[in-house]
Amino acid sequence: MSSGNLLDSLNKSEEKAYKLLTEFAADEEFGEKIATAFGDDFDTAGIEALRQLWKSGDFTGLPAVEIRSAAEINGANGAFSVENNKIYLSGEYLARNGGDGNAIADVLLEEIGHFVDARINISDAAGDEGAIFSALVQGVQLDQSALQALKTDNDTVVLTLDGKVIQLEQQNFTGQFTNAIADLDQLLTTLQNGVNNRVFSESIPIVGDSLKNASDQAVQFIENIRTAVHDKLDEIADLTNATVTDIQNALDAALGSSGLNLLKQAINVVDTTDEVIFDLKLGPNTPSNFTTSLASNFGIPGVGIELTGDANLGLGFDFNLKFGVNKTEGFFIDTSANDELKIDLNASTPGLNADGKLGILKVAATDKGSSFNGSFNVDINDSGGRLTVTEIPSVNLTNLVDAKLNANADVKLNLATSFGDSANFPKLSSDFNVNWKFNSADIDDSSFGDLPKVGFNNVKLDLGTFLSDFAKPVVQQVRNITKPLEPIVDVITSPLPLLKDDPFNIKISLLDIATSPIFRTKTPKIGFLKAIKDVVQAAKALDSIDTTPGSVLIDLGGFNLSQDIRQLPELILDPNNIIAPTLGDPLAQATGKSTTASSFFAGAKDGGLRFPILEDPKEVFKLFLGKTDATLFFADLPTLDAEFKYKQTVPVFPGVNVNFGGNGGFGANLDFGFDTQGLFAAASSGNSADIFNKGFFVDANSGFNLNLGFFAGGGVGIPGAAELSADIFIDGTVDFKLNDPTPGDGKVRPPEILQNLSKGINCVFNTTGKVEAGAEVSYELLFVFEDSFEIARFPIPGLNFSYGCGGGTEIKNPVLAKDLGSNLLRLNMGPNASDRGSGTPFINEINEVFEVQAGANPGQVFVSAFGYVQSYPTTSPSVGKIIADGGTGDDVIIVQPGVAAEVDLAGGDGNDVLKAGDGSATLRGGVGNDGLNGSPKADQIFGDDGDDALKGGAGDDSLDGGAGKDIVAGDAGADTLKGGADDDKLNGGDGDDFAFGESGNDRLSGNKGNDFLDGGIGLDTLYGDVGN
Repeated sequence: MSSGNLLDSLNKSEEKAYKLLTEFAADEEFGEKIATAFGDDFDTAGIEALRQLWKSGDFTGLPAVEIRSAAEINGANGAFSVENNKIYLSGEYLARNGGDGNAIADVLLEEIGHFVDARINISDAAGDEGAIFSALVQGVQLDQSALQALKTDNDTVVLTLDGKVIQLEQQNFTGQFTNAIADLDQLLTTLQNGVNNRVFSESIPIVGDSLKNASDQAVQFIENIRTAVHDKLDEIADLTNATVTDIQNALDAALGSSGLNLLKQAINVVDTTDEVIFDLKLGPNTPSNFTTSLASNFGIPGVGIELTGDANLGLGFDFNLKFGVNKTEGFFIDTSANDELKIDLNASTPGLNADGKLGILKVAATDKGSSFNGSFNVDINDSGGRLTVTEIPSVNLTNLVDAKLNANADVKLNLATSFGDSANFPKLSSDFNVNWKFNSADIDDSSFGDLPKVGFNNVKLDLGTFLSDFAKPVVQQVRNITKPLEPIVDVITSPLPLLKDDPFNIKISLLDIATSPIFRTKTPKIGFLKAIKDVVQAAKALDSIDTTPGSVLIDLGGFNLSQDIRQLPELILDPNNIIAPTLGDPLAQATGKSTTASSFFAGAKDGGLRFPILEDPKEVFKLFLGKTDATLFFADLPTLDAEFKYKQTVPVFPGVNVNFGGNGGFGANLDFGFDTQGLFAAASSGNSADIFNKGFFVDANSGFNLNLGFFAGGGVGIPGAAELSADIFIDGTVDFKLNDPTPGDGKVRPPEILQNLSKGINCVFNTTGKVEAGAEVSYELLFVFEDSFEIARFPIPGLNFSYGCGGGTEIKNPVLAKDLGSNLLRLNMGPNASDRGSGTPFINEINEVFEVQAGANPGQVFVSAFGYVQSYPTTSPSVGKIIADGGTGDDVIIVQPGVAAEVDLAGGDGNDVLKAGDGSATLRGGVGNDGLNGSPKADQIFGDDGDDALKGGAGDDSLDGGAGKDIVAGDAGADTLKGGADDDKLNGGDGDDFAFGESGNDRLSGNKGNDFLDGGIGLDTLYGDVGN
């Protein structure tokens, strides 16, 4: 600044200082304030004379002001000399604060205060009386601690000026920079740690959190600043006696053009008696470029992709570093501004060709333009607006550093997917695309950024590797499974032993009988037998297909994830939460592009062989998402089911006949497939044989059955024209069901079958059999109308059995209820199902149906379930109350009219139906959509969670729908109805009712009677109907 400009700034500041003095002279508390600054023992006449001059605007008696260099006045901003009666101002200070008249006026008033002290006191007042005077003139309120600090400050210095030794009272920072290096080291190191642990530790696309521990100088830019400043401060010989200018020069050397070249403008210095502040605007002219490792998951959570490689990064920053030293607090960093630091970051992966994994699949990834471009706005926080050295040991980095990210990330990768070179798995290719935006995204938010858009697009299947590496081994495994069935097929298709030696060479098999229009009782299903032959033909067709890799590609389309990957750990995405576009039929593509493949798929389809990855691409997407239950192949062999019956009628005399005959049948159900569990097992063990050993499975419901029976009876009428018959029968049935040693997944795998076989052939199947007797009535009219129905069927004791790994046991009848004494009966269902008895059928059934009917005697009831009927009570005099809890599953509990006992029924979880008899009832639906029907008496009915239907019946009932969209009907009686949460419909029915819709948009109808209706919260519709 030129000398003219300096004088202009000085003149304007003098005018401001004089104006303040005029106002101060008129202050009613002038005397008290003068005593505060200069003590009580001062020349009152002298100060009064000055007061009158200031009041009149006469300031000619004030000392002359002379501009000097800071070095000449000991680095001070201003000083006053009694010997010369002059005020000296630092030219550097005037230049720095030329636009700030208040700052210059503050210095002038302090030096005028020193002049006043010399005029009215014999000796210098204690402390920095000039600073106190300046504050009081400007209306600044000084608390006791600040006043005391100024009272003890020594602002006097002796120096030589113009060849004379003079004593000055100065206005400038009078503290020391002794600990500058150590204190700045601590402060800047803390900031770097805060950035590393709060900003760079946030996982972002492409690089993840790899910058957190990066040693690149571009990342450790605050550490670079610390090191450069440390070294330049270390060059100052005597920090204890260093001036503000010395420190400023060191900062210029470290960070300016001769150092790191980060200074964007000249350092602004704010220098007062108590402290000095250095305000630095820092940042590189161009971003620093460097490479770093890719994030192991490419910075994309939830999907399960893993890649190795490098990313190119560019990093720049704008840093408003404002620090200083206070005589009381020591060194500090000013944190009062918003967003002191901005970090610009970009990342890309040009030319990337990386190997990695997608779940259990191996991938070769090629970059198609992936990029990240963004900025972190970093706010440094401290409760007092300053981070001091003394606070560092207890500082919490989470509270110290906060940041928000504005960025856009595009991940574009082409993935070539396989399961290794030697594994039997088709090759797939896809484009993996992610767009993720960050709009002032808070780094502490669990949902960081906007919802990412994630998709696998242009998914293609290599038909050649599909047929050679996958379909061919699969079909061979199918052949291994179907071979053991050939003896069973032989039994069904071979001539019956009794007819082998027939002289007329009549060869009749069970299949012939079952399919004969004469004997069959329903249309037989024998596609199972043909399917086995079709599998053989499909296997032969594979040998003639061109399976050259890449010869034919099948377009499977693509899919977008609709779930929020930010909220999920790796590999647990639900494939049901994907959005797949409508595609052409991939199977049609396969057959249309290869004539020889067409014959294979036709034979496979006829044999019941399905390849879900060609029928439903979602199965492929499951594989991309790492699901162990993705089904790659499934053999849905046709069910074998046939029944036959032979009846012979012998007339005894006209119109009366004797009937006898036999019946039989057989069936088989065999389903098996291949899922991704074997792939996971192979990935874990490294043994490719596990792909099929542990990936193949047989459906646990697979099995076969045989039944034979005979009957005898009589009838009236004319056989073939009009006849009514009644027969008694005996039926025997044997079921062979595959034994699943680890029930739950519904799949039996080869190692499990071998494990069962090692224990004995009886462990491969769970075999059950029963022999039953009963009676049947049938009619026939003119060969057109005929039908039959059973009037009784019951098991023959001792002839029901179950045979498995534990040997043979007789099946026991289940115990349907338990007499608890005191006229209390509990149904053995839900959590009490075990009381039905071990070894009994239906012990694990959760979808239970129980019915209670009135017995012949008062207090007696019949309980029926699973085809069994039992009488109760067993010990109590009568049944006075019935309790039951359905537990999990969809349960039905019906208490029929005529049962007078009180009931307390709970449906538990599931969609349940509960109905009371004639006694008062408490009904609880539990979670699920339930139907509850009360008794003619006063009932308590609770729908609980779910969309329920409640009906009270006659009596004064209390009904509460609970959460869900419920229908609540009171029926006759004075009822109280509550809808609960959601949109409900309430109907009071006959009687004076109270209906409360509660929350939701409800519809309330009073119906007959004097009713009270309260819709509650929501948009409700109320109908009073008949009555008041």
